Amino acid sequence: ATLNLFLGKYTHAIEEDRVFMFMDLKSSTTIAENIGHLAYSNLIKDCFNDVTEALLKFNGSVYQYVGDEIVISWENIDELNIEDIVNTFEVFRNTLKQKSEYYTKNYNVVPEFKAAVHKGKVVMTEVGELKREIAFHGDVLNTTARLEGLCNKKGYWLIVSDSIYNLIDNPETHKLKELGALELKGKNEKVIAYGMLPYI
Repeated sequence: ATLNLFLGKYTHAIEEDRVFMFMDLKSSTTIAENIGHLAYSNLIKDCFNDVTEALLKFNGSVYQYVGDEIVISWENIDELNIEDIVNTFEVFRNTLKQKSEYYTKNYNVVPEFKAAVHKGKVVMTEVGELKREIAFHGDVLNTTARLEGLCNKKGYWLIVSDSIYNLIDNPETHKLKELGALELKGKNEKVIAYGMLPYI
């Protein structure tokens, strides 16, 4: 994204088909209250550093860090590499588990993240005068955010839309459960989604 910004690729708006993952810290408010805001800030920093391995391995790009949430995107995704999206989340979760001793010692908690994945067309364009950056515009971002917000209510660490489910070659291996056509705030049309990795 930085290179494209430098090259001026998105000076004029371009439409692209992309996959987005919204991922944020579970029970973030409780954790912040328990350890204090300074320690909480360091915790988030450590978590975002620990996601790097998964992003490099599966070619994910960070679009935004927003509080305790990280927005990741991929381009040119099809059934040949859709598994990389699921694996990104799995590798990150495993990294946090492997570093449980570190997190317990420093923050008295082992962080856990929940996430949602959706795909669709977005418009990419360069925005800003004082601070230039590349922005994504499109309903796909709103839908992904809304799905991620349902993780607690539905009891799943990861929720994927039907547009993602339909690209998974062998969805039965992931033991996905259809959650039905969900009503999402701000959307007129319902979205069919599937739960993956139920809370235990």
